[in-house]
Amino acid sequence: MLSPFRIVVLAAAVACIPGCGAQPESAHAAAAHAPAAPAPAHAASVAIDPSGRFAYVANPASNDVSAYAIDPATGELREVIGSPFRAGARPVSVAVHPSGKLAFVANADSGDISVYRIDDKSGGLRALFDSPYPAGAGAAAVTVDPSGRFAYVSNRAADSISAYCVDGASGSLRPVRGSPFAAASAPGPVSIDPTGRFAYVASLRDASVSAYLIDAGSGALVPPTGGVPHGDWCKRR
Repeated sequence: MLSPFRIVVLAAAVACIPGCGAQPESAHAAAAHAPAAPAPAHAASVAIDPSGRFAYVANPASNDVSAYAIDPATGELREVIGSPFRAGARPVSVAVHPSGKLAFVANADSGDISVYRIDDKSGGLRALFDSPYPAGAGAAAVTVDPSGRFAYVSNRAADSISAYCVDGASGSLRPVRGSPFAAASAPGPVSIDPTGRFAYVASLRDASVSAYLIDAGSGALVPPTGGVPHGDWCKRR
C-alpha cells in the first residue's frame, strides 16, 4: 500500500507541476518509484504552492506543519530545513495564498488560524507576529479566494463560516463585517468558484449544500436572496 506521501509524489507528477512539459517515460517511472518522504503521524491535509515548488502538510497529532521542497523532475519530496513548524492545537487544514507568499492553517482544537510567511527560496515558514487569529469552535478547513483578498474558515462545531480580509502587505487577517456567517450543520470546506463571486459549503450532517454570494468589496457571505453589503470593508478601520 502506498504511503500518503508517496501518493503526493504521484499526484504532483500526474498534475504536471507548473513549468513541466511532456516528460519521458523514464521520468514518470522515476516518480512512481521515488522514495516516500518521512511521514508524520496522522497527516490530515496537504497543499501545494502555486509555483509547484513546495508542499505543506498539516499534522494534527503533533500540532505542527511539515514543509517539503518538490523535485521538479521526479516529484520527490524533500523536507525543508526547520520543518516541521509549530501550529495551534490539532491543525487539520492548510491552504496557500495565490501569491505563494503566505500559508494558512486551521487549528480545530484551539479554534484559530495560524498564518505564516513563506520563504521564497527555502519554502520555510515563519509565523506572523500576531498569529494565530481567532476563528470558531472546531475550525476544520481554510480556503483563500482566487484574488487572495479574503480567507474563509468552516467552523464545524459552531455551524458557521468565519471570513477575513487578508492584508496584502503584511498578510495579517481582519474579520469581515458580519463574520461569522451562519452555515448548515457541521459545515465542510468552503469552495469558491474561479471568478470569486460564489461560495459553496457542504453540510456533513444534513446532506445539503449552501450557496453564498461573495461581495467583491467586503468579502461578506450572503445567501443569493439576501442583501449584499456595499463598499470596500477591508479598507476600513
